[in-house]
Amino acid sequence: MTALLELVSRWREEADLLRGYGAEEAAAAAERHAEQLVDAVTEAEGEVLTLAEAAAVSGYARRTLRQKVSEGEIPNVGKRNAPRVRRGDLPMRVKSKKADLFDASAEAQEILGNSGASR
Repeated sequence: MTALLELVSRWREEADLLRGYGAEEAAAAAERHAEQLVDAVTEAEGEVLTLAEAAAVSGYARRTLRQKVSEGEIPNVGKRNAPRVRRGDLPMRVKSKKADLFDASAEAQEILGNSGASR
């Protein structure tokens, strides 16, 4: 979300710059776009998710999210036995940089059943 809010800020700065050059219509368009993005972010953060959906978004297991809801760490906006959470209330699990790296050679060796031994 930080990147989106930075974009809003940049569009507003561009609107000010455009207005300074007398480009009122372009400035107004940039401001409208910034406001539309703010509205979209606000709406997205308020979206109500099931625990399964929240798990897919946050990277946490449903069980972990259920525990966080039961402990009050995340507000339950659903029912007692059917918890729901707002997207904006979700903690986000940080991915390991190492997990994102793809080693094509190791993957190929695993597919071929070859642990690196030469033929």
